Amino acid sequence: MSRVFISQQPRPNKNNWMPNLSPAMAFGRFIFVFGGDEQPWCTPDNSMEHAQQLLKDFDPEEDYVLWPNSGDPMAIWIIVAALARFPINKIRFLYWERKLEHGERSKVEGFYSPITLHLPL
Repeated sequence: MSRVFISQQPRPNKNNWMPNLSPAMAFGRFIFVFGGDEQPWCTPDNSMEHAQQLLKDFDPEEDYVLWPNSGDPMAIWIIVAALARFPINKIRFLYWERKLEHGERSKVEGFYSPITLHLPL
C-alpha cells in the first residue's frame, strides 16, 4: 500500500485555518514525519536523523511526499535531503492545485497532483 509522508502534522493557524488533506487520502496512508509542535529548524541534525530513520524504507515507485503548506518549511528541506542520500532515482510529491471557480482560484477547494522529481544516481 502506498504511503504519503507528510512533512509536518498541520495545526490550526491564528485564523483557525488548516490545510485540507482529505484529497491526498486517495494516494495512500498518511505518515507524519514531524509532529505539529516540533520545530525541525531548532535541531536540524537530530531532525535529519529522525527523518532518515522514518524514511529508510521509502519506496519511490509507491510512496509520496507532501508539504501541507503549513508548519516549519525546514521539515520539507530535511525530508528531501534525507531522501537524496538514499539510493533512489526519484521522489514523488503531491502538489496542491486550487480548484478553478468562475475564472478564479478557490481558497479552500482543490486537489493534489503527483509530481516526480528525478534524482541523479
